[in-house]
Amino acid sequence: MKKRIWIPTFLLITPLSYLSAMPQNLNLPQSDHYNVTQQQFVNRHPIEEPISFSVAVRTLWDMFYNEKKRAPAHTLPMQKPDWNVFLSNPQDNQFIWFGHSNLLMRVSGKTIAVDPVFGKSVVPLGFMMHRFQDAPAQIHEFPFIDLVIISHNHYDHLEKKTIQYLVKHSPETQYVVPLGLDKTLEKWGVASQNIIALDWWQDYQLDQVKITATEAHHASGRGLRDTNQSLWAGWIIQDTQQTIFYSGDNGYGIHYAEVGRRFPAIDLAFLENGQYDEKWSAIHMSPAQTAQAAKDIGAKAVVPVHWGAYSMALHHWNESVIQSVPLMQSYGIHTLTPEMGQIFTTETQTTQWYKTIP
Repeated sequence: MKKRIWIPTFLLITPLSYLSAMPQNLNLPQSDHYNVTQQQFVNRHPIEEPISFSVAVRTLWDMFYNEKKRAPAHTLPMQKPDWNVFLSNPQDNQFIWFGHSNLLMRVSGKTIAVDPVFGKSVVPLGFMMHRFQDAPAQIHEFPFIDLVIISHNHYDHLEKKTIQYLVKHSPETQYVVPLGLDKTLEKWGVASQNIIALDWWQDYQLDQVKITATEAHHASGRGLRDTNQSLWAGWIIQDTQQTIFYSGDNGYGIHYAEVGRRFPAIDLAFLENGQYDEKWSAIHMSPAQTAQAAKDIGAKAVVPVHWGAYSMALHHWNESVIQSVPLMQSYGIHTLTPEMGQIFTTETQTTQWYKTIP
């Protein structure tokens, strides 16, 4: 009975909670992915028509009411990171996945956090999309972070609480973000000199590490009044040893082949693989599209991300990886599926642990 009362309530309150995201004046020139008149970023290729209100309501109801049915039946295996091991191996780049798209990298002696989100929910007011279980480590346990990379401003990729913790406890940390997202970070207390805002195909050099923003097919917005007023991006992270690609949230398109053309030796790719549905197929990839994207970019190895922590679609928690991994392997691509918190390299042998939990 409580859920039936709650549904009309959250449909009313949730839009109101989004009003706190204010519009901003970017003063950017017209381009093939920025509309000066509307002051909004756009995808270079058209996306499908917006979901109707009635379909949106039914989808939200299904997500809310059946959330637990799509979650894992048992606690997922995790490992507590050994920070001494993570920080003391200069020969190999090392990585940790904390669930969803939350990554920590050690590249050429730099510690890089990617889309660090730890919250128990990734919607305002926390009424749905709950984390299956706490991450194996929290932000206050992390070693010093040299650089934070953010793909876009949706709640499951940009967490205000985490950013404000870093502002207070790690004021020297730098941030690389897509255009327009610098304004949000400044409002949250990040010093402007610590923020590098990039357009697609622009880059930033941090000692031996080069960061390049790549084209993505998605959207942005944390409220009703800031729709697409900051850009979304994938990221190439390079040093003298490896080329690493993180897709961010990114629908399938010809831009993946362009990434592969510009960066022809991608050693490791972290590719979106979850939270998909036909209703939003242009901005999230199906498992088959994830596998095709891996092939398009020519990745030697792939770690599927955007799964394992939150249920944000209508499929079961492990459906995406169960379907995509065999497809990628059929293309001759090495796949890694580490446990959350596990320190790994491209040579680590991981297990298919996700198959053992219904």
